[in-house]
Amino acid sequence: MKRVFLVCGVASLAALSLPTTANAEPAIVYVPTEAIDLVPTENCPVPQSGQSNTGLGCGGVAEAGTVEPYEGDIDALVDGIRTALEPYDVMVTTERPPEYVSYFMLMASDEDSPDSMSFTCTSGAPACGGNKRNSFMFTSGVTMQCTETPDPIAAAMFVIGSISGLEGSTDVTDWMFYPPDYTAPGTTFVDACVPIQARNGFDDQDNVIELPLDCTNEDHVECEKADPDMREQNSHADMLDRYGERVEDTEAPVLTDIVPEDGAELMEGELNLDVTITDADPTVAVRWTISSPTLMEIVDGDGNPIWPDGVQCKATNRACQNFQSGGVLEWEGETFNKPTDSDWSVTELAGAPAGEYTITLEVSDYHGNVAETVTRTVTVLGDDTGETDGADESGGADGMMDDGGMMDDGGVFTTGSDDTGGGDDDGNADGGDDTDDGGCACNASPQGGGLAILLMGLFGLGLRRRD
Repeated sequence: MKRVFLVCGVASLAALSLPTTANAEPAIVYVPTEAIDLVPTENCPVPQSGQSNTGLGCGGVAEAGTVEPYEGDIDALVDGIRTALEPYDVMVTTERPPEYVSYFMLMASDEDSPDSMSFTCTSGAPACGGNKRNSFMFTSGVTMQCTETPDPIAAAMFVIGSISGLEGSTDVTDWMFYPPDYTAPGTTFVDACVPIQARNGFDDQDNVIELPLDCTNEDHVECEKADPDMREQNSHADMLDRYGERVEDTEAPVLTDIVPEDGAELMEGELNLDVTITDADPTVAVRWTISSPTLMEIVDGDGNPIWPDGVQCKATNRACQNFQSGGVLEWEGETFNKPTDSDWSVTELAGAPAGEYTITLEVSDYHGNVAETVTRTVTVLGDDTGETDGADESGGADGMMDDGGMMDDGGVFTTGSDDTGGGDDDGNADGGDDTDDGGCACNASPQGGGLAILLMGLFGLGLRRRD
């Protein structure tokens, strides 16, 4: 597949420059060793509010297609990134995490991109404050403006720094030196306040211009009290602020107080799910899945099944699809991941009609440790008259809400003690035209209705069980 990056104007890039506050959390950089199928964000099967979703393969491209894996020395590239990111709590892996986990994806390439106007041979715009964890990064060979063959590791580190909220640096030893000198690349994220170098872009006549700075002093922790006219960043301090110091963690999350019990018999209105999760990571990723032929019998006012595959789920990373409304079922306040000590209950399914249900629970942390999948089989009983039809002909299945999608098993990925290392895209790293659609306002899609549409779909349309 030819890599086609979206073009956003200066105004779109400026929209990314809002002050943010980061909380140190571990992150994952995935470097594929196999071909990856991608679609533009607006074609994602689950609405993403204009943001990329690496887990679902949505974003980073202007047209659907397959992106081939890195054809160079993948082991040397991955080892180099891990070494460069060793001070920070970022895992670098070549095994794709489950889709309910938010992670960065580095699509590396040595192939020249003569149509690209990138000044860095990379694509992946700054996420000021490092507040995104679900983006694509791209590297390439030479471009129209980046005429020196890039050093693969240096290019990867520049774009990883960019999606971590770092801007161009004037220090030649910094990975973020701009424009990069790939004949003598940087060697570290410099631990000092260094003047920020504005990146280059183009005006309406394609003349090279200096773009406004991407972020604010508030986004650069060690230098935020500097004179506002003296824009500086401490690249090392900012990376620590985003990800924290490296942690060795090989322990999977511990799951306790799981509800319901296996084999439980419940009355209608009692199908609630819950779990307590304990883990060293401050955030974890979770997916509940419930399946039953009974769900296939729930139809809308036109007689169309709401969950044609009999599957309903609720997950982090917006990983669950609702066929009826196009919305997603997610926890309140969620932004792709969620604190470990959160309320992980699911009450939206309480009104499930009578029938037998299979429930699965998947949990992963951000060091590649996946808990053993929990499976429960429960039975929802009918009323005292023996009725097994739990849906009201006029009102539908009380409490049944959004989401249902065909999900694969998410996979399991693990890591050893040295499987740590690196890296949010959504835009252009340097003002060139090789912009990821995730951060480009010109390619954002509406959210698909959310709860309001969901409630309309479930109650306004008059859901019922198929006769």
